Amino acid sequence: MALAVGIFVAGTPKYKHSLPTENIIARFLAIIFMKDIEDVRTVIHVLVLFVPLPMFWALYDQVGSRWTFQASLMDGSLGALGTIKPDQMQAFNSLLLLALIPIFEKWIYPFCAKCHVFVKPLQRIFVGLILLAIAFVCAAILQAAIEARINAIPVRYNTKLFNTLPCVARINQNRSIESYGIIQIPCTALANKTLLFDSDCNGNGEYIFTTNEMCPSVIVLSGNSLTNEISVTPLTNPITIKRGTKGFSLLRVVSLDGKQTVVQTIPNKYTFNLTGKLIPSEYQTVLAASYRIKTVNDGHISSEKFDLDNTAVYTVLLFDSKDGDLHGRLITDIPANTIHVLWQIIQYFILTCAEILFSITGIAFAYSQAPKRYKTVVAAAWLLTVAVGNLFVAFVAESRLIADQTTEFLVFAALMVFCAFLFGVLAIHYQEQNSFREEEIDEDQQLIINGEQSVALDDTAPNTR
Repeated sequence: MALAVGIFVAGTPKYKHSLPTENIIARFLAIIFMKDIEDVRTVIHVLVLFVPLPMFWALYDQVGSRWTFQASLMDGSLGALGTIKPDQMQAFNSLLLLALIPIFEKWIYPFCAKCHVFVKPLQRIFVGLILLAIAFVCAAILQAAIEARINAIPVRYNTKLFNTLPCVARINQNRSIESYGIIQIPCTALANKTLLFDSDCNGNGEYIFTTNEMCPSVIVLSGNSLTNEISVTPLTNPITIKRGTKGFSLLRVVSLDGKQTVVQTIPNKYTFNLTGKLIPSEYQTVLAASYRIKTVNDGHISSEKFDLDNTAVYTVLLFDSKDGDLHGRLITDIPANTIHVLWQIIQYFILTCAEILFSITGIAFAYSQAPKRYKTVVAAAWLLTVAVGNLFVAFVAESRLIADQTTEFLVFAALMVFCAFLFGVLAIHYQEQNSFREEEIDEDQQLIINGEQSVALDDTAPNTR
């Protein structure tokens, strides 16, 4: 941003300042019924072309709202590189613009000119409108995939064994778990089998899992002071058809030693009441974020931080260490079922191509078609299309006529196609203005005139090959 401001300030002295001498809008309206009627008619013909264009901005500006919310339902993890935040996906639009504008100017437009397709500005604008509709179809497909995964019935494939004994615990004499360690076992390996446990500090214990029960999310091994044997406590997850809702997780808390009674997550405060040792709290819907857990009574805060993902279900096992510090272990009862956010690049790529074809070509064309005296009128009307498009989106959002996001994307795509074909009909009947007085022809108009003349010369030039 500082670089952009510096470049702007450096170029200010070279900008030609023309102070306004009259209210050009008022003059334009007055002239409709007075003189310069031909110039006014020319402007009106351009403004008529603007009628379907607000729909483009109604779709385009959803990048900062609907598309960002869609990204919040997706997985932004990049491993060791960190995490892509939902609003950071908007940067792809700017990056793609910087990369694609030179490509369009140097290769795509010349190639289209040789093939005699999409040469005229109105043709490019039409293609831009259609591409934006396609981008929203892609967004709808992605949204449908996201919702299908979110609503999918959870399936657990593995269970975890957590050893709270002060010594190593052995399982069926062939595996071992360190003190306060966790190992993972496939649920299929438990079916109709007996797990036998033994240790050097406590006696033996066993756990029998049958196929008519749900595979527990975690099995806790603890010492029984009365029998001096190993107590085996499965923490089952009763959620079979439900997971965290959009943008949220489900979380419950278990005290392994019974010392914690009321705990609270921070920074977002969700309170959990613990009624006893190894008795899980109720699940709560919590915002997907990073948390620590604090005991309300003494204010102790867990040494570990817990990262929760959208749509996932979690259990936190709390216990006090010998030095009195609060510790916790995060157990994923049901993993997040989301699609990676980088899949949005497809719709961002198509949207950026649409923006290049529509916005850059459109404003240059409209500006070049207006008489020199009324260019500000055309520029103001172009900005008005942006405002009308944003008002339309605000109306749809507030009215909540469409509850389903996938359907809303498809409705916007259909409206865009309709407006595109309406624009196409208007463009067919539009006569481009290349006959301005010589003193009124500016750089933009000359570029369009020269471009069309060069295409015409290519059509009439003899083939020398």
